[in-house]
Amino acid sequence: MICGEGFLFLVNMDSYTFISANVFVGDLLIGTAELLPGDVSMGGLYGLFTPNENYFAEIQPLVHRFNNDRQRDIAEWIGIDFRVQLQDGYQLQPVGGYTFEDVPELPEEPIRLEIGGVDTAVLEKYFRI
Repeated sequence: MICGEGFLFLVNMDSYTFISANVFVGDLLIGTAELLPGDVSMGGLYGLFTPNENYFAEIQPLVHRFNNDRQRDIAEWIGIDFRVQLQDGYQLQPVGGYTFEDVPELPEEPIRLEIGGVDTAVLEKYFRI
């Protein structure tokens, strides 16, 4: 068990490796993430997202609106060109998409990035599952 930056990770650090990644919308870098496997059966990755000024200026309002709107426009969310590029340049291609746990009422809390539907072969290669 690891506690850090407000997260509780229930992992055996001998089994998994954190992978650093850059997070983009289109070609715009919006931050970085330290990723770990989550629900492997669903191709899940998660981790601490460290946003930059581009995230706060352009993406955070969309994230807050999407997370708080009961009448979510899924098509609009899917239309945002989120991309995650691992430290070796490999770009993830998840079929399940991306979510950000970014709560407006708790601005000092860390932001968690969750990615769903990552191919098992990618998880095996990068995260030694």
